[in-house]
Amino acid sequence: MSESLSYNKQFQKERPDIRTLASRFMNETLCTQLELFLLYIEENKMPLSITRCNTYQSNFKGKIVFRIEIANGQACMRDKYAVRVYTAGDPGFYSDDNSVTQNEINEYLTPLGDEMADYFIKHLPRCRGCGKCKPGVKLEVLGQSIAGVCACDKYAMRVNNPGETDYVMIKKFIAARKQFILQNGFKS
Repeated sequence: MSESLSYNKQFQKERPDIRTLASRFMNETLCTQLELFLLYIEENKMPLSITRCNTYQSNFKGKIVFRIEIANGQACMRDKYAVRVYTAGDPGFYSDDNSVTQNEINEYLTPLGDEMADYFIKHLPRCRGCGKCKPGVKLEVLGQSIAGVCACDKYAMRVNNPGETDYVMIKKFIAARKQFILQNGFKS
């Protein structure tokens, strides 16, 4: 009698290439949009590694720069993917002290200019009820009060099904993240 594996365990066993996984879950238009970004990643030598179910990440100097989440991770939702770019903090760090987070994000965004700051605020990940922070936290970012932010990823921006104009901003944030890592590293 063979034991069936959960989707997550099967994914870890198979370790599919991101393009293969995208073709399983995404329509042709979304695959084409993602392909252009994957070519950019390859040209700029930002290799992807599997981090969790349906999720790939790129590191720089040992720190996470961005993640690509196909099919909304383990939820396996068709025709949905997200690019998550990290900013001022370590995505593995969870703290109840939102004033520290606010200060770090504000210091990070201020020199980037209004366009990038507004884009980041618009794409702060909202709480999806993963259990750790439900119903989310409230942050004051550059004078704007934002409620329901996912405490698990409050140092990231998340863009769902990004289009061409989104990728322009995503690339700017990737460059800013890499520069931040070079200049500051992280507080451990």
